[in-house]
Amino acid sequence: PGRRMFMDTTNNNDDDDDFDNDYTDSKDTLLAMNFNQDGGCLAVGTGSGFRICNAHPFQETFRRNLGVDGDAGIAHIEMLYRTNLLALTGHSSSPHYPPNKVLIYDDHLQRTIGELSFRQKVLTTKLRRDRIVVVLRDRVYIYNFSDLALLDKVHTGDNPLGLIGISMDNGGVGGSTVERAEDALGGGSSSTSQQRNNGMVLACPGTQRGQVRVELYGLRRTTTVVAHESALGALALSVDGSLLATASERGTVIRLFDTRGVTLGGGDVSGSMSGSARQETTSSVSSSVPLREFRRGVERATITCLTFSL
Repeated sequence: PGRRMFMDTTNNNDDDDDFDNDYTDSKDTLLAMNFNQDGGCLAVGTGSGFRICNAHPFQETFRRNLGVDGDAGIAHIEMLYRTNLLALTGHSSSPHYPPNKVLIYDDHLQRTIGELSFRQKVLTTKLRRDRIVVVLRDRVYIYNFSDLALLDKVHTGDNPLGLIGISMDNGGVGGSTVERAEDALGGGSSSTSQQRNNGMVLACPGTQRGQVRVELYGLRRTTTVVAHESALGALALSVDGSLLATASERGTVIRLFDTRGVTLGGGDVSGSMSGSARQETTSSVSSSVPLREFRRGVERATITCLTFSL
């Protein structure tokens, strides 16, 4: 499920040969747009490469032309805060940037430094400083950012929209830093070490229609949220992962849930992580009562995005 490769990054290529000042906007095609994690930058994928824009004041910061229009199309782009690292996935017609790969691109080196390859088309990629989350049509993969090691695989129902939500705050639900005092060898003094409990929260469509599966990694808990009777149209998590917003494909109602499932307890015990961590998972909680419900209207509408304020 994804071949992993890191390329040698010892050679620094600082030239800007791929930037063609004569390549006008009228020759390019807009394929994707995505804000970074703090909303300060807008990453734009085009038929020839990508562009990075500052959000306020709005202005284009730089662009990278990776080829002619259609030959290097970037269909999905995710920028890691304001760093030089981006996750790129190509358009279906792009031979050098295929739709089944996630390329970790270092703009300082202006080349790919790592890649993840899949047998299906990549629908969405999300980045945290410590994690890479890749969404396929029927499953979600979670990788460690530093070495691209696979940490977890979550099976979903049919997810053609690539719906996914992840918390950005590592000290979110269940996340903490524990200080341990240990006796120093040969003396009476003590030394203090820190152990961080990763509080990442992940939300994705469940295996049943209208349900959301929430992985609370800090609590080692899986929450199943019965959100809608019809199929999901959009979902979002708050920064700390404690709140989940959902909309169905009908688009008439937006519901807000507590991801910890405190509104209704129950459910079978099920694992949510791989390896030994999966065996230590102790609880699964169901939640079907929203904290709030916001009615948009009675006529059907397509909601393409939900987001929480930072």
